[in-house]
Amino acid sequence: MKKHPQIPLNLEHPQQYLAADFICGDANAEAYRWITSWPEWPENIRMLNIFGPEACGKSHLCHLLPSSQLVHVPEQIEPWLDEDFHQLTETSESQLIFVCDINEHSITTQEEAYFKLVNEIKLSAHFMIFLSREAIAQYQITLPDLRSRLRAVMAQPIHLADDQLLSEVLMKLAADRQMILTAEIVQFIISRTERSFEAVKQTLTELDRYAMSKHKAVTLHLVRQFFAE
Repeated sequence: MKKHPQIPLNLEHPQQYLAADFICGDANAEAYRWITSWPEWPENIRMLNIFGPEACGKSHLCHLLPSSQLVHVPEQIEPWLDEDFHQLTETSESQLIFVCDINEHSITTQEEAYFKLVNEIKLSAHFMIFLSREAIAQYQITLPDLRSRLRAVMAQPIHLADDQLLSEVLMKLAADRQMILTAEIVQFIISRTERSFEAVKQTLTELDRYAMSKHKAVTLHLVRQFFAE
């Protein structure tokens, strides 16, 4: 499939994170159970690592948690840890769950700060979720104590999706863009797209731009043209 150039008009389509829109399938069922069972996790589990490819639904999962108890950890954690973290944990009347969207670079450049954060969570009554593309236990951490603690974190992957889940994700992303796709169009797109959430998202983005450049609605005929070019 040829890449299509971006047209001058480039409208933003914000991602929707409504609980009713979350799509649960075999690929993400276990991660979904962890999220929806919080805070009733096993007594020895205070931290969880949910990992999987880009656009697989990790952020959407966390939006299923109670917003009043959900805290997003900033990318630069040291100043936040010294100020906001302690204020939150000391003044909250309920258990909090801290969500940290990370990659290997963000940890390896702030190892001491992350070590302090992990220890603070272990000593508190609160919880933490690490979101990452790969399991954090595989990161090349220099600080031995941090490395051992990250390897002890419960890990839950989001697996590759089947046709049914990919189709439902495609329909959800299309709805965010106010695109109407028939079942025949969805099946056609899925059969010709790499089997990943990110590929489906990218294909839909390019198809939307292609349809706008042609000033046409998304029909099966237009979709066939899009993949043929």
